[in-house]
Amino acid sequence: STTTSATNFFMSSQQRISPPKALHHMTSTSSGEKDANSGDSSVTRPTTGQEQETSTVLPETTVPSSSSILVSSIVSKIGSTTSIAVAGTFYAVLCYKRDAYMVSFFVGAICNGILSKVLKKVLKQERPAELDTAAMELAPSDNGMPSSHAMSLGFIFTFTALQVPWTALPLLAYAVVSLIYRVQSNLHSFDQIAVGAVLGSFNGALWWQMCTGANNPLGVNVVEWISSTPFINNQGLLPCYLLSVPALVGAAVVGSVERRLARFFKDKKNTVDAKED
Repeated sequence: STTTSATNFFMSSQQRISPPKALHHMTSTSSGEKDANSGDSSVTRPTTGQEQETSTVLPETTVPSSSSILVSSIVSKIGSTTSIAVAGTFYAVLCYKRDAYMVSFFVGAICNGILSKVLKKVLKQERPAELDTAAMELAPSDNGMPSSHAMSLGFIFTFTALQVPWTALPLLAYAVVSLIYRVQSNLHSFDQIAVGAVLGSFNGALWWQMCTGANNPLGVNVVEWISSTPFINNQGLLPCYLLSVPALVGAAVVGSVERRLARFFKDKKNTVDAKED
């Protein structure tokens, strides 16, 4: 009985001095963290399910392929040079032919360009808010609806395709790539591009009918009218000394002259203000 009493007393004493389970768990966990930090691989820190999930999920990264980089480079190159390429080609053909038909084509393109400027003033829809003008050397100063580029491409390419049908698909592909660039660069929204392209294409088709007399709804032949003006000589051609006129008019209407003038006067004003200070 004495042995039994001593045993019971020893067990009850051990229960009194044993740490609670929660404290024992915290102590073990702390030791595991300490051993893990010290580099002891024999002891691992218990991790929760949330920690395990966080440690195994990696952020997804998309690496552009070489083909996508090439396509993006082509789109950027075509889109950024469209104005110079189209205007230069148009003027070169005008200088080469110089006939009343080509002059009529030029007059229609200028009228279409002026209409786009007027519509921008009337509609007063701004360009996309994402457009970063501070990083641009020659930032646009006009509104965005409709796109002047889209209207010009729609007019010129539709007129050309109706006159030379085999050029329809190449011109369409070129116009689509160029206009995609303007949307990607935040120069215009998709709506501004779409409205400009549709309106320009309609004007181009209507002007072609007025120049050729094919299904002419107004009964007006523009080529005959141009031929009767003093600008066309007896050979039915525009004299060479007058070729500077379409160059100047074209630059004033579609050559971003208003932006360059606005920048010039702004720089001049800043110079004067700096001198006064």
